[in-house]
Amino acid sequence: MSNCCTNKNISSCVPNKHPCPRCNQNGTVVPTSTIYHHLKQPWKWQAQELTYYFCADSECELVYFSEDKGDLKQDVIEQDQLRINVGVKTQADNDLICYCYGVSLAEAREEASIKDFVVNMTKQSDCACETRNPSGRCCLKDFPKS
Repeated sequence: MSNCCTNKNISSCVPNKHPCPRCNQNGTVVPTSTIYHHLKQPWKWQAQELTYYFCADSECELVYFSEDKGDLKQDVIEQDQLRINVGVKTQADNDLICYCYGVSLAEAREEASIKDFVVNMTKQSDCACETRNPSGRCCLKDFPKS
């Protein structure tokens, strides 16, 4: 599997999970570079020297949040600040679950061979999940179960 699907690029010295300040579900570490790629106006956002997390809870409007640390105010980013809908949060048929190859949830449900294709491309290290997927992680776990 490629680096993006094993998450080797995210520092191991920070907690991998942190509770979302809105829904209290555990969010997972996400690189700030991923966040910059998904913001509508990335030039207006200044990442703080904090660890950022992705909230995958479909009931929560918050997508990204930082740790709350000392004098630094917790940073939060909601769905309406992003260029695209986050498929794992909306669960809408036309929203993407695979951002590298443009696969919607409906397409993944209708054609099982799509997952095989994505698995194969991932094995060849031909994906860019860390940048393209809002979660910063591999999409394979988001595909419908067969």
